[in-house]
Amino acid sequence: VYGKKWLDKFFQFLADESDWVQTVTPSELLNSEKPQGRVYLPQASYEEMLEWALPTDARLRFKHFKNDLKRCDIYEQGRQFLRGGNWSNFLAKYPESDWMHKRMIHISSRFPDKRDNESIQWKKARKHLYQAQCNCAYWHGLFGGVYLNYLRHGIWQNLIAAEKMSTKAKKKTVCTRYDLNLDGIDEHLLENDEMFAAIVPGESASVKEIDLRHWDFNLTNVMARREEAFHVEFRHQQDSGEETEGIKTIHDISRAKVEGLEELLEFDIAPRNSFHDFIPWAVLGNPAEGEGCKVIEWRGIIPGEWKTIGDGHFVCETKLETDEGWLVLKIDKKYQLKASELSCEYEIESDWPGDFGFATQFNLSLLAGHAEDRYLAIDGNKLDPPYLDAVKNIVDAGAIELHDDWMKMKVTINPGSAVESLDISPIITVSSSEEGLEPTYQGTCFSFLRRISHPKGMKTAFKYIITTTEKS
Repeated sequence: VYGKKWLDKFFQFLADESDWVQTVTPSELLNSEKPQGRVYLPQASYEEMLEWALPTDARLRFKHFKNDLKRCDIYEQGRQFLRGGNWSNFLAKYPESDWMHKRMIHISSRFPDKRDNESIQWKKARKHLYQAQCNCAYWHGLFGGVYLNYLRHGIWQNLIAAEKMSTKAKKKTVCTRYDLNLDGIDEHLLENDEMFAAIVPGESASVKEIDLRHWDFNLTNVMARREEAFHVEFRHQQDSGEETEGIKTIHDISRAKVEGLEELLEFDIAPRNSFHDFIPWAVLGNPAEGEGCKVIEWRGIIPGEWKTIGDGHFVCETKLETDEGWLVLKIDKKYQLKASELSCEYEIESDWPGDFGFATQFNLSLLAGHAEDRYLAIDGNKLDPPYLDAVKNIVDAGAIELHDDWMKMKVTINPGSAVESLDISPIITVSSSEEGLEPTYQGTCFSFLRRISHPKGMKTAFKYIITTTEKS
């Protein structure tokens, strides 16, 4: 189309051959021809799209089935009956896409159906809503799509602007309970003029979305790492030593665009939310008193159902099984939003006779992982290196600052009291592109670790605060 000017040549051909090629508009054809019959169209797209929409395992099995048909030389005669999945599968496959979609529908409901005498502001807001419905950031096929953070940013920027312009000013924070993602559990939506925060009780009472309304910016616009069919095919090629030369079409590409890509093929066990809690380890025994110690490690989120106590207030009682018995835990989380400050107060009770670690993750994005105008700092002093894609471990960590000189914005995560350590690591996905598989920066994980020491008969309380300020 661009390089070889196919579209230009096609239109020129129609113009040159106008003596025998007749061009008409759809309305002209409808006015001049009678209908030939009635048809009912299924939800559909081109065949590759319906294959990409399938879950990873189903997509691999579907592709193997098609290859079997080709080997038997019966593929073409049955091709019209092979449909794959449907487009809505993308919303199940990518929860980040589903959340954008449900937020778009939720914001759409604020717009009146009647547009007679619509004000200029409502017209601008409606335009932002329509721009947020651009489809290419809601799915992923051969390249780009939902994996590109700047495409998702384009959707979020317009969604936030549309919501802000269609909502009456809220100086004070209000909380709305609404099942936004249709999981059967009401989310708690905290909002004022400066921020919007969506708390999801169904996902460990964590925060799914934090919008900074002054900048029309979603701070939590982060994509989780999940296994794709092209990851499996890439690993198979690596293990078998198959050559990728002589690829017939871009649909067959599963080679690496950069070296060392296989080391990035790690997948997440939980959504990349913020204020998300984990218990990575526990210790039995007290070495200070000469007792022997045993370390128990877990991988996974804290199990248990979170119950609502009040607006933004949740409690969970959970048990973690070990060879040495049960670690029984009660966690109380209470969120508050004041102006541009979102906080969560924690209170933990446990009868565990030893120590255990309590990690709280924040997964945030300033879009660029390695740029001079986006950097990390403590008390205004840049880290070395300061980039958001740098791996770091900070002992006895306090507040960490995320600076964006492009948007003139500073975000601070303050753990209140100093924590034992802060692990900083980039979230890198491996997605498909027209040139092969490539790494894509999604955001940065800030994991604060606290040591809860011999809590039996005691309550441990602490507080995390996210604050945003405008830079001069």
